[in-house]
Amino acid sequence: MKSFGSPLLFILIFYCAFAHAHPSGGPGAEKTVNGFATESSFSIDGRLDEPEWSQAQIADDFVERKPNLRNVPPERCRFAVIFTADALIVGVWLHDSQPDAIRARTYTRDTFSIFADDAISLKLDVGHDHRSTFGFGVNVAGARLDYKAVNEGDFQSGFDTLWSAGTARFEDGWSAEYRIPWTSIGVDPTNPPDRIGINLSRDHSRRAATYDWSVMPPPYTPVTASRYGHLQGFDALSRLPGVHSNRGFLNNVVVVPYLTAGGEHVPGTEAVLGGTGGVDFVHGLGQNWTTHLTINTDFAQIDVDDRVVNLSRFGLFLPEKRDFFLRDADLFAFGALESAQLFHSRRIGLNEGKALPILSGLKLVGRASDNTRLGLLEVVTRDEDGIPWTSNLVGRVQHELGGGTNVGMMWTHRQSLEEMDDRNFVLGVDATYRSSTSPLLVEVFAMGSETGAGATGATSEVAGRSESTVLQSERELGAGYGLKVDWRGELIRPISEYYYIGPGFRADLGFFRRTSVHQNFSQLMFVPRIEKMGIERIMFFVAGDGAWAAPDLDLLDHNTSLGFKLSGIGGWSLSFQWMTGALTVEEEFTVGKATAIASGDYQRERMSGSITTPYTAPVVLELSGLVEDYFDGKRKNAFTRLRFKPAPIFRMDAGLSFDRVRFDDGRDGFDAWLLNGRVTLGFSTRLGLDIYTGWNYLDEDLLMQSRLRWTYRDASDLYLVYQQDMNTADWSTEFQSIQLKATYFWF
Repeated sequence: MKSFGSPLLFILIFYCAFAHAHPSGGPGAEKTVNGFATESSFSIDGRLDEPEWSQAQIADDFVERKPNLRNVPPERCRFAVIFTADALIVGVWLHDSQPDAIRARTYTRDTFSIFADDAISLKLDVGHDHRSTFGFGVNVAGARLDYKAVNEGDFQSGFDTLWSAGTARFEDGWSAEYRIPWTSIGVDPTNPPDRIGINLSRDHSRRAATYDWSVMPPPYTPVTASRYGHLQGFDALSRLPGVHSNRGFLNNVVVVPYLTAGGEHVPGTEAVLGGTGGVDFVHGLGQNWTTHLTINTDFAQIDVDDRVVNLSRFGLFLPEKRDFFLRDADLFAFGALESAQLFHSRRIGLNEGKALPILSGLKLVGRASDNTRLGLLEVVTRDEDGIPWTSNLVGRVQHELGGGTNVGMMWTHRQSLEEMDDRNFVLGVDATYRSSTSPLLVEVFAMGSETGAGATGATSEVAGRSESTVLQSERELGAGYGLKVDWRGELIRPISEYYYIGPGFRADLGFFRRTSVHQNFSQLMFVPRIEKMGIERIMFFVAGDGAWAAPDLDLLDHNTSLGFKLSGIGGWSLSFQWMTGALTVEEEFTVGKATAIASGDYQRERMSGSITTPYTAPVVLELSGLVEDYFDGKRKNAFTRLRFKPAPIFRMDAGLSFDRVRFDDGRDGFDAWLLNGRVTLGFSTRLGLDIYTGWNYLDEDLLMQSRLRWTYRDASDLYLVYQQDMNTADWSTEFQSIQLKATYFWF
């Protein structure tokens, strides 16, 4: 075996688990703060001048995450929490000895660029499952970002909910004030939890520094919920008189109706004008259950996907952006993200990036007990582009064992409503071990599938295989399983993963990069912190992976790689990687415009490097390049990305990639240019214009979209979206559309 030895890594991981070199819990892992309950109302202006703030408990023991891990921050940070009958109120005081240097270069909504400014992020683990996060960020200018995070790392910025925030400056700093309705985070104030997870993180632009209330030491992500502190005192909330007011059926109801109007035009056909409407309806059923109903769903306002070029043998993973599917995504997570996911919601209502009409969707989420969550999702899509009327059903059960450890079960069922044998059913079980007092993370899953004799596939993208749309001649059964062991140490970080996806296994509502394969990946990192001479830390790593055919265990691929990355105190980085190995192409495929890659064995060697300038500067530049063997040829890639933020009203983010592929045997080579650029004009924190341009040279495709968004009241928006798709071979327009969409958030 030529890949890095995984048994050695497993031994090393379990040795680390029982070593006592460092207190694994880390300072702040068990911090607590109590909320102060009041009947008063608050003006969310950021001034924090209500008398209740002087009565609430103040938490001020923040810890520096970067650049100097666990140092006491040079600037003081304080916060307090107040409970009212209908909302969570959080106030934050952020002191700064150089108030004139406080920066805000972003006005627009829902961009992670606010964290390059002076900003504060509130993170809540409401379910106290130590895995999932509701995140609410705001910078000093009042620009807001809400997001969900799943399994301590999968950020989902497309999530939107009702909340408000205000900011204000004072003599030696600035302050922020949050108001988050209990309904928005799924808390029933008549029966609140004993405690929830909470953390606050301050981004201090002048120092390119981050301070946490409960520190998130690397390699933990900023949304590692198992490391949060705890918010307590909810018994006082349940005693507030206003909590028990009841509106009958209308209690805990959120209704978001929408209307659209506009037109589409394909050259050579008549323009289509018209409009439509639909509604999202969320209702709390008792104390522990919530139902979410969507009818005639429309996602006209969702960002288009970046243009991509696929130079590999396998399908590409594209993230979910639609709010209906992002809500409760933490419950429906199963398997290995972007590699072996039992459920990937983009398989529903999308085909090759184009929308399939959704007639209705119903989601029921709740708790059968304090530690057991249940979820059921059913979406019916109408026929279009050769895809029949289809029922898509997903079920999930998850039982928490404490501290983030859980066991669960999931099933998915895709059923054509026109042909009974056109179906796919998958059943899986999983378990995860994690703890706030240990860096050890263990994840395991197993699953089996049954596919009908007439199955044609959910969409042409299913499983990343083109043959998935071919009519099967007989019923198929398949199985798969996986194991991941990860020691998230500060100095030494071994990780090993193993997956088996057997012949016949198929998950029409999931994402599996490869099937009929055993696959292993192992990596060992050594990450000393320097914190001198402008260097924050250095990461050295060695890694290996291998793939074996199932069931005969013939070696298909093997790679070994090593490299390093320097991270600077100012926010800059420098990296280099070298890899060597070999791969086997089992079936011929094409790349470029029509270049055939024959089946056979190929050697691989690759060198790559990158450099990034400080992310807090008004101009951020990323440069990277690689040279590698490419199927009896050579591939050279150069990539550059520019982020330009000269003022809050203007932001540009553009990435340009160039690939040159040449073959030794005289086959046609090709060049692949790819451009993805966005310009954002933030006229205010409620009004912004996003302009996107994407160009794919190989596909001769140029797509342009502009989206004007006006938030005329909290969580209620007016969108004007224009899109044009052009063929760059003759610069002809292939598609044009303009849509006006209005939503109204009522609860």
